[in-house]
Amino acid sequence: MDKHLHIVCPDVPWPADYGGVIDPYYLLKYLQAAGIQIYLHCFTKNRSPQHELNRYCKEVHYYPRKRFCFPSTTLPYIVQSRSDKKLLKELLRNDFPILFQGIHCTYFAYCNKLPGRKLLLRPFNVESIYYAQLAALEKNPFKKYYYKRESRLLEDFEKIMTSKLPVLALSRDDQAFFARYTSANDFIPVLLPWQNVIAPPGTGTYCLYQGNLSVNENEKAVEWLLAEVFHQLPYSLIIAGKKPGRNLIALINKHTHATLISNPTEQKLQTLISDAQIILAPSFNHTGIKLKILNALFNGRHCIANTQAVKGSGIEALITLADNAQQMQEVIRKLMPMALETKEKERRSALLLEGYDNKKNADKIIAWIY
Repeated sequence: MDKHLHIVCPDVPWPADYGGVIDPYYLLKYLQAAGIQIYLHCFTKNRSPQHELNRYCKEVHYYPRKRFCFPSTTLPYIVQSRSDKKLLKELLRNDFPILFQGIHCTYFAYCNKLPGRKLLLRPFNVESIYYAQLAALEKNPFKKYYYKRESRLLEDFEKIMTSKLPVLALSRDDQAFFARYTSANDFIPVLLPWQNVIAPPGTGTYCLYQGNLSVNENEKAVEWLLAEVFHQLPYSLIIAGKKPGRNLIALINKHTHATLISNPTEQKLQTLISDAQIILAPSFNHTGIKLKILNALFNGRHCIANTQAVKGSGIEALITLADNAQQMQEVIRKLMPMALETKEKERRSALLLEGYDNKKNADKIIAWIY
C-alpha cells in the first residue's frame, strides 16, 4: 500500500543554501527513496518555484507569503504571514499525514482546521529564544521592537503548538525545552548534504569565518573577531557570506589582515572551507544546531567554537572550544601549524556518522509518521 505525506515548508527548499532549507530538502530525497509519495507545500517571498523539487514530490504547491498582516495580539508574524487559505484547501483534499517543517507553518493546526489528522512538527529551533537573542544584539530600535514582540508572541505560541503536536527536534537542548510541554518528542538530527568526512590533508594558510552577514548575530561575531582576536594575531582572516552591510564592509576594509568575500557561490564557499586551516564559529546565539559547524567538520580541517555554539549538539567533543578572546588566540596559535591527524579524522568520521546518518534519521521520522 502506498504511503502519502504532506510536507509544509516556510520557504522554498531549493537551492539548499541556508540552514532553514537544508533539512527539508534532504528529507525530501530520503523520504522519496523510501517510497513515500510527497505533497510539498512551500511559501514564497524571495525565492521562486524550483523544478528540482518535482524530482522528489508527487505534487508541489507554492503560496505567496503575506508581506503585510494586521498586527495580531496572539499570532507571531512568522506564522500569521503563512496563513494562505489555498494551503488549507489542498491539505483537506485527503486525509494524509502532515509534517510541518518549522513552527512558522502551523497556522491551520493552531486554528483546529485539521481535525482527525496525523500531524507532526519539526521545529528548526526554539524560535522564542532565537528572536529574544536577535533583539538583544539589534541596534536598530524598530527591528529591536519587532524582535522583542515576536519573541513574546512566539513564547506563548510555542507552548500551545508543542503541547498539541509531536515534536521532532533537531538538537538535544531543543528536545529538552519542548519536553516541558509534551512527552511526544524526539531528537532526530538534521539531514545533511554531507555523509563522508573529507577533511583535506596538509595545512592551510588562513582562518575562515562564514555565515549570513545580514544577520546581526553574525555581524557581531565578525566585529568581535576583528576587535578582540585578530588585532594581536599575524594570520589572515577571510570573512565570507551573504549580504554584508555597508558598515560591516567598511569595518573589514580597515583591517589589512582581513579579506571579505561577499555572496560566494556554494562551490566557492566549499573551496574556502576546504582550503582553510581553521574555521572559526563563535556564536552569541544558542539555539538549534549550527549547520556551518557541521560543514566545517565534514569538509574542513580544524574548527574552533565557543560552548554556546555547540551546547546540546552532540558534537562538542569534535570542536576545539574557546569561550573568550584570549582562549581563541591561544588555540589559533596552536592549531595554525598543525595538520589534522589521521586518527582525529577517523574519530570525527565515526562520531559524525553515528549521529548524522541521513537514512537512519529519515527512517526515524517515517516511524513517527506511520
